[in-house]
Amino acid sequence: MRSLGLLLLVLAANAQERQAAKDWPVHVKFDVAEMGAEYLVHSVLWQGESLFLKDYLVVEVAFYPHRARLPFLLKQDDFTLRVNGKKQPLYPQLPAMVAEAAKHQYDIGPGGLDMSTPPVILGRGRTGPDGRPVPYPKPPRVPEQDDKSGVEKKPKLTPEEILTQASLYEGKLSEPVRGLLYFAFKAKPGSVKKVELVYSGGQAQVTIPLL
Repeated sequence: MRSLGLLLLVLAANAQERQAAKDWPVHVKFDVAEMGAEYLVHSVLWQGESLFLKDYLVVEVAFYPHRARLPFLLKQDDFTLRVNGKKQPLYPQLPAMVAEAAKHQYDIGPGGLDMSTPPVILGRGRTGPDGRPVPYPKPPRVPEQDDKSGVEKKPKLTPEEILTQASLYEGKLSEPVRGLLYFAFKAKPGSVKKVELVYSGGQAQVTIPLL
């Protein structure tokens, strides 16, 4: 199994190479548009920032409306997700709701999981001569190096900013767009065997098998 870091590098490389629907892992062509998609499982990658969403399934969609159909109205509600062949579909969730839910699952920061929280140490711990507990010393930190490049660093995005900016655009299209859809889904690892993205809009209905 690929590590999360390697997976994100692969996703980043692929994202820059895809200029048409046929460049995506799965793609379809229908009356009003062409569409490409990729199932990202729980991973979000946006402008070098990454997040892991434990209780959400993430799908990246690229929508290429035919010129004769422009302007074309695209809505996230036109998409649903079917998991393991179940009849009850999943609907896209708002980025703000996803970010709020993620706060209760992890200490999530723009770089992924926040590992700054110290681990829980099981056992009796250390005590001084008077029997009182003595805290463990904090691990040494590498001093930060001065940035002499002269290039101003961009401020890190919050999880909500990442999820919002990466989300699939809604509105009238004058050109192709791409973005993420977030579907709430809690399941044990390995229990997801089949995933299908369904688009029902623009007088068309198509199903894209993702897994």
